[in-house]
Amino acid sequence: MKFEWLRPGAALFAVLATVAGAHAEAGGIELRAKAEKRVLLQAPDGTAQETYVSAAKVVPGDVVAYTIEARNVGAADADRVVITDPIPGEMKYLDGSADVTGAELLFSVDGGFRFDRPENLSVANEDGTRRPALASDYTHVRWVFATPLAPTEQRSVRFLAQLE
Repeated sequence: MKFEWLRPGAALFAVLATVAGAHAEAGGIELRAKAEKRVLLQAPDGTAQETYVSAAKVVPGDVVAYTIEARNVGAADADRVVITDPIPGEMKYLDGSADVTGAELLFSVDGGFRFDRPENLSVANEDGTRRPALASDYTHVRWVFATPLAPTEQRSVRFLAQLE
């Protein structure tokens, strides 16, 4: 398994993947991670077009797309592939922005200790009472692939976050 670390501006970006069973010994999953800043360009017709450029420098208010590509470099199917990505502390997850194609999408609000669907997550208020978690409370995003990743197959997952 290969890990890549990116540093877009002040945000550290780490990706973790797990694969069940003996497949991890037979080759594994290769990960490629990238962080790109969203830029809105005005088209000749006056409409705004969204594009993404290197996130080498981000300033407060910028939106960054975090994309993880997982590729099976082994000779057998990779079953139960899970990708977990921490949301950098100075970034806030943009609600509804995570790609969920072919995967179950889970979140953590406690630094990655517990993951669940958004409707099941809660956080403590200052007075000790609990409230439903908001997207801005998320600390990690997790994708659990619904189907095995075949040899040489590649899938991508992505979410957006905004620098505070």
